Amino acid sequence: MKRFLTIYNRIAKIMRERASENDKSISFVHILNKLAKKMMFSTLKNDLLEFNDLRNAIVHERSDGLVIAEPHIGTVTKIEELYQKIASPKTVLQISNSSVETCNIDDVVEELLVKMA
Repeated sequence: MKRFLTIYNRIAKIMRERASENDKSISFVHILNKLAKKMMFSTLKNDLLEFNDLRNAIVHERSDGLVIAEPHIGTVTKIEELYQKIASPKTVLQISNSSVETCNIDDVVEELLVKMA
């Protein structure tokens, strides 16, 4: 449980920084929605919402003082992998697999189409 909460808090901190949101009263979901409009968070949104629900189930105690949820090891592994994607996103250089081709204004279109294919 501690590993899960530690990683969740690290993700929340990165999200606040990237959203330039210092107000601690602004919810995780609000920040996620803001980031999902323009960043890689749109592809991670569903997982992050589920992790947020799990975090809330862990942190907010029931009236009898018992925790109502505990993360499975697979869930902890998944949030750690997601954290790595968020903390160290890949650059264009890391994922490119070929050199960039250029063309000139007087190049023949058919030849360019062959190069593109």
